[in-house]
Amino acid sequence: MISTLRDWLRKTGLTRLVGSTVSWAERYRLTRVCDYRVEEKSATEVVFNFGGRQIFLPASNPLFKQMAHSEHERPTTTVFLKYVRPGDSIWDIGANVGYYSCLLAKLTGKAGKVVAFEPNSENFRLLNENIRALQLSNVHSLRTALADYEGEAQMENADRVTKYSRLVAVHWPARHPVQIVSVTTGDAVLKNQKAPLPDFIKVDVEGFECEVLGGLKTVLAHPRCRALLCEVHFALLAERGKIGANKEIIRVLRRFGFNHNTWVSRSHLLALKK
Repeated sequence: MISTLRDWLRKTGLTRLVGSTVSWAERYRLTRVCDYRVEEKSATEVVFNFGGRQIFLPASNPLFKQMAHSEHERPTTTVFLKYVRPGDSIWDIGANVGYYSCLLAKLTGKAGKVVAFEPNSENFRLLNENIRALQLSNVHSLRTALADYEGEAQMENADRVTKYSRLVAVHWPARHPVQIVSVTTGDAVLKNQKAPLPDFIKVDVEGFECEVLGGLKTVLAHPRCRALLCEVHFALLAERGKIGANKEIIRVLRRFGFNHNTWVSRSHLLALKK
């Protein structure tokens, strides 16, 4: 039904109109959560202005500057500016080259802790370079993917510009070069004391959202873990045959007390315990 409607919209030329209307509605909804402005303080620094506060982020890295101004990143940035507190412990699952890890480190302050999970070898190298360049003592990086098992997996490197990469299921042929990466569960990370219990979790794992949550049962059940932001990649989930995975994600989160669930955009789910 949805695909039929989508095809009809394309044929009638209404896709662009509908898309722009939905984008406007999302932007309006986000301003109700946290309205912020990004300014370039200098050639190497941007500042986020919101709620009478300012957060400065060194952005000599071109990708950092691009992401700071990106409309696609606005839902994630909006949620972080609104809900992350000084002193929080944050798990950044799918850290890429560390843009959000660095922003979160600024938001949590020296009393906080950010744990960045990134299995891709090149991204992990750049992540650590960025952490060192910004002299962030409150960010700890772990070169591993999180899922619902411990072992190894294939990861394909899909985009050299955005550094985007994703795990590849055994039955799902890779379309790009792959590398073998380490996989573990969030509960194992916590049990082995490789990371503190998180107050807030960010999940951006390109279609493996269900597996990540499946390995976080102990973490999610703990009262201290109060918030989770998950980017749900509907197209990638559909490729894996996981139609309706968004409903399963919400069911799992409710099981662990995340009873306030809000789609802050078409693909970003904010789950809170209240």
